[in-house]
Amino acid sequence: VFSKNIKYGNMHSLKSKSQILVSRLDFDFRIEFENSEEGVTATVTTTGHNPTLIRPLEKKDKLMFISTSGVKQPFDFIYDSEKTTIKGRAAYVNTLQLNMKAIRWIASESISSIRVVNMVQMKMYPYSLDASRRLELRNILRCFLDELDETKVKDKEITSTLRTVREETT
Repeated sequence: VFSKNIKYGNMHSLKSKSQILVSRLDFDFRIEFENSEEGVTATVTTTGHNPTLIRPLEKKDKLMFISTSGVKQPFDFIYDSEKTTIKGRAAYVNTLQLNMKAIRWIASESISSIRVVNMVQMKMYPYSLDASRRLELRNILRCFLDELDETKVKDKEITSTLRTVREETT
């Protein structure tokens, strides 16, 4: 379940293995959760065979998690998008700033979909999570929380707001 699990001093460096959130024929979204000197974060990677079909994940853009009950929680990407190649596929990588409250919320909910929110174009791109992906997401976060020594977390206050944004279909 973990790709890194090291306790040293006042730090617990814990990183989950990468998990697919959305998988389509032409692209996919993956996420991995981490506690580090940066606090609690999630690295999001989108890859695709055709680089024109995947969208960069830019600083100040957001990834919104939506529960089956309709609650929406957006979280900010905190770095400039990194363009790379993974296993011969074009990829964009960026990091979401989270905190313990956010991780607990995602772990306690059944997340039915995510939306990538492009704040420059003011558009949202929705992606549904099938039942097995929902369960995997919940389970990986529950394992993450069970293993994490919360006394060794640099928990950050986070705020994320959305102005009116138009939803796009993909």
